[in-house]
Amino acid sequence: MGVERVAVAIALLAGCAAPVPTEVVAVDGHTAELDRTWSIVGNATTPGNAVSSWTVEPAEADVTVWLDGVAVGTGTTGTLDATALSPGEHELLFALSDAETAFARQTLVRSHPLYVVTSVDWDRPDTSDSELAFMDGLHEDHPALILTQFVGPYTFTEPGVDEDRRQVLVAWLVANEAAFGDEIGLHVHPYCTFVETTSVPCRTEPSFAYEDGDDSGYTIFNSAYTREENAELFNAAADVFVDRGLGRPTTFRAGGWTADAGVLHGLADAGFVADTSANNWSLMEEWADGFEGGLYDWNEEHWAAIDATSQPYWPSEASPDRPGEPSIPILEVPDNGILADYVTADEMIAVLEANWNGGALLEPTVLSVGFHNRSQGIGFNFRVRIDGLLDHTDGLLAAADAGPLIYERLDAVAVVWGR
Repeated sequence: MGVERVAVAIALLAGCAAPVPTEVVAVDGHTAELDRTWSIVGNATTPGNAVSSWTVEPAEADVTVWLDGVAVGTGTTGTLDATALSPGEHELLFALSDAETAFARQTLVRSHPLYVVTSVDWDRPDTSDSELAFMDGLHEDHPALILTQFVGPYTFTEPGVDEDRRQVLVAWLVANEAAFGDEIGLHVHPYCTFVETTSVPCRTEPSFAYEDGDDSGYTIFNSAYTREENAELFNAAADVFVDRGLGRPTTFRAGGWTADAGVLHGLADAGFVADTSANNWSLMEEWADGFEGGLYDWNEEHWAAIDATSQPYWPSEASPDRPGEPSIPILEVPDNGILADYVTADEMIAVLEANWNGGALLEPTVLSVGFHNRSQGIGFNFRVRIDGLLDHTDGLLAAADAGPLIYERLDAVAVVWGR
């Protein structure tokens, strides 16, 4: 790949008489190393890292360093600023001065970030001490991890959750935001105990799980409410969060991923910047048979264009499952890895690999994964699944020069894709 106005910490060697090496032939006792082989392209959220340093042994060697066929430095130590390099793999050759062959080759990968957004859906009004401890353990075992907590407003309206417990949950959320950078977003299943705190009438049908409806409101489609009703619900939830010291949420996922154009417009009307309800529905086959209400069919229909490789977009008003104009003014970040309730660690890793082949990324890329605030999914314990995925992604972190991966909040991703 060609060099585009390569910026280096030392001047280009104008008129260098040494020939460009055409092959690599080892020279006894001579080695060359880069302290960083992954160079991350920065953006409005990610500072990136463009500077790599080389070290050659033995220290007294007379060395010329070549980048993509251009001599960029001499000496056994030096720095390369890759800011002006295009994304891709770039070859560094180290040659003894005036030699026709290099004695060492290193590859510098200039790549955009691979963001992993790991979310928690607070479906239940209470999150048990066991679940809080599990998430604390995730942070302990995966120190770079950032969680986006999609908290339900019903935590603060459900009569079964007493005030002392609410304060425990608030304190935990605030502490984790401060300690780990966790995000506090919004998740809504339209429980009547929440909806009835507003002027919006609570719906008890249609339910995505029960043919006869749901008197609690929990399994009612978010799309059963109008744009105006959703905006009121989202504003009311945000006001509760502010009153509780959680800040105003700006990101969202609908219960059951049941967001349509009215839900997305309601979010935008309420000042939200990003939604992650677009669902890689083919991976939730557990819902395809044996469940009333048609949640699988609804997702298959409404998110028809979403698959493992779907990336952030501005949703079309006519078809929110794809980009188009006129668009709804909220960024849609597809839940392409969906939730560990429904997929194994290997399946989530397969989604990652569908989006990244191990080399340079030509544009920022997102893997969205997550789990619920309960220990059981549909007939299994999913904790080992999310832990298994994170064991894998920890080995690809940009901070460790192991790849382009960065754990990030959803609201930060919205900045990267901002208009």
